[in-house]
Amino acid sequence: MVYLVLIIPSFLIEGKSGTKPSPYQVVGISGPWGSGKTSLKTMLVEEINAARKTSQSFHVVEFEPWMYSGSGKLVSLLFNEVADDLSPKRGRLRRFKVRAVHLVIRVSPFLSDAASAANVVIPGVGAVSSSLIKAFSGLAKATDPTNDDIDSLAWRREKLKRKLDKSPDRIIVFIDDLDRLMDDEVVEMLRAVKAVGDLPHMTYVLLYDRDSITRSLDATCHGKGDEYLEKIVQVPLDLPEPPQDIVSERLKAEARCLD
Repeated sequence: MVYLVLIIPSFLIEGKSGTKPSPYQVVGISGPWGSGKTSLKTMLVEEINAARKTSQSFHVVEFEPWMYSGSGKLVSLLFNEVADDLSPKRGRLRRFKVRAVHLVIRVSPFLSDAASAANVVIPGVGAVSSSLIKAFSGLAKATDPTNDDIDSLAWRREKLKRKLDKSPDRIIVFIDDLDRLMDDEVVEMLRAVKAVGDLPHMTYVLLYDRDSITRSLDATCHGKGDEYLEKIVQVPLDLPEPPQDIVSERLKAEARCLD
């Protein structure tokens, strides 16, 4: 795993052999339960953030969709998370609001209102322009299930695309634990990354158990979930299966937590 921590960050930032990454790319890190996907993600984020000390031309976003499973708003919350992480001053407050509300009432009619209330553009957010942050918030609003204006999605996405074209920044979005979602939510997230999130200077790093994800996709892709996944993930990376003794220890540790 150490070699991945050394290789992947530079690839995400600089591209292969020092060339710039493609305008839009999706990296898939797959591995069975216990293989250390989340630990790897944590190390990658730390390495990339460390590199930011010498360059402010990229930003890291972490999205944990399983925390909002059942909300029916995964896509909207994804782009809200991007907007908020680009604006740290409001990001911490909003994430606390959304997660606290979700933990207490699971799904609430005023969840979108709470998110919208937090989506006030704050001056002086740093290298990222407030107009770019506002454009991501607009896309989040357009993808909210309560939005009745279907046409707004196309023009808001096009508006965001134009702003990203002019921006020197690359945005790296980590989406962890995809395999913990319900089948329809897995499809929803992957479609969002492919159809809506296909934007300039965007890199998505998906972490999942490939077998689990494939089974979820099979349910809606006529048994061709593996082929569907291959069309979305441009750079697949497989983690080795962990030794049996490590798996046993982790299972025992989780069982003790349930006591």
